[in-house]
Amino acid sequence: MRGKYTARNIKTGDIYEVISLEIINATNGSENQKMVLYQRKSMLYVRDYVEFFQKFDRIKPISL
Repeated sequence: MRGKYTARNIKTGDIYEVISLEIINATNGSENQKMVLYQRKSMLYVRDYVEFFQKFDRIKPISL
C-alpha cells in the first residue's frame, strides 16, 4: 500500500511517508515477522511493525 499516510517520529519530530505495512522479514530466525517500510527524502527504512507504532504517530492520510 504505497503512500498510505505520513507519520511523525515521536523523538525527533521528523516526518516520514509510510510506503507499506505489509512487509515480511525473511531473515533466518525472523521469518514472517511483520515490518513497516517507510521513507524520508530518498532514504528507505524498515522497522518491526510493533516497534514502529511505539516510536511514530500517524499524522495524516496522503491523497493518491
